[in-house]
Amino acid sequence: MTEQMLNNEELPQSCSQADAAAAYLDGELDVAAVEEFERHVVACHACASAVADQRRLLCVLDVAFSDQSQREFALPKNFIQVVTAHAQTDMCSLRRPSEKRRALLLSVLLAAIAFALLGASNFGAAFAPARAVWDAITTALDVASHTIFETLTGLTLFVRAFGGRFIAEPGAPQLLIWLPLASALFLLLRLILNYHRQRASE
Repeated sequence: MTEQMLNNEELPQSCSQADAAAAYLDGELDVAAVEEFERHVVACHACASAVADQRRLLCVLDVAFSDQSQREFALPKNFIQVVTAHAQTDMCSLRRPSEKRRALLLSVLLAAIAFALLGASNFGAAFAPARAVWDAITTALDVASHTIFETLTGLTLFVRAFGGRFIAEPGAPQLLIWLPLASALFLLLRLILNYHRQRASE
């Protein structure tokens, strides 16, 4: 019984002011509260133990995050220059012909994989706008080529039929100069009319 009482006296008892130890060490208490807590710590073993534990924890944290520990993990002064040099060296390899061929093969492989995953129908639908633009361009070129061909054919027949008479006349050189200009103007007007007619039909 006596031994149990001694053991109970050695163990620190809980105290209602033990939570104020952290505030005391952080300096959050005013002067009156600090003086009162210091007088209480002298008489209270629980609060004295709590203050000691808090102080040991703060010492451990100060050692762990001291300036010496930060200097051990400090980056070198030329860290940015070294990283920049390595990055430039890595990018130089992309300019080689072998790297370009490898990139081209990789692009073709990715396109084949995308075609296999999406399917031919979905792949065609994805390129439907480009196909529509290509169809419009080919249609315009076809119309222009037919117009030019018909105009040149008519001009050739006209020259064959009336060329001899115009050359024999005194004003033939002037006519031969103005005739191509008139033909070009006629061709331009016909192209414009065909273009507006096609837009109206669409």
